[in-house]
Amino acid sequence: MGTSTGREPDRGLLGSALSGAGPSILVFFERGYENVCDLVRQIFRLEGRDSEILVTHIAEHGFEVNEEADA
Repeated sequence: MGTSTGREPDRGLLGSALSGAGPSILVFFERGYENVCDLVRQIFRLEGRDSEILVTHIAEHGFEVNEEADA
């Protein structure tokens, strides 16, 4: 995301990072995810790119492996 609108701090965007080799990015925000998603769409549109937003949540607990006895 090389393009900036200069409005990120006002809209709650904290930063972004590439996920693996791309084309995914992770976007971190402190409030107002709707505004942040709109900003990301706007930046991609300014660069002539399509985008898809997938809103996820951070898990409170890590992955657990439970062994089950064979029946």
